Amino acid sequence: MAKKQAKKVVCVRNERGIRVKVGCCSCRFREVKGTGVRYCTITGNLVECDDYCPKWEMREELMKAGRGTGVVRDIVTKEVILH
Repeated sequence: MAKKQAKKVVCVRNERGIRVKVGCCSCRFREVKGTGVRYCTITGNLVECDDYCPKWEMREELMKAGRGTGVVRDIVTKEVILH
C-alpha cells in the first residue's frame, strides 16, 4: 500500500504577525453548508481543508486575528472589568 504524499504547508503572516495557513481552510471564498460540507463559492466544488488554488484570499476574521479589541465582563452583572 502506497503512502499518501504529504502536501507542503505554506503560511503567510497577517498584519499582526500571526501565521495563517494558505488553503481552503482560511480562504474568504470558502462557505460551509448547514450539513458541514465545505465548498468554494468561485468554482462550486467541494473542498477539503488542505486544498489550495491561486485565487486564495485571506478571510477577514483572520486578517484581524491578534487585535486586542475585546473587554472582560463580569459574568453576572456584565460590568466591564478589564479593557
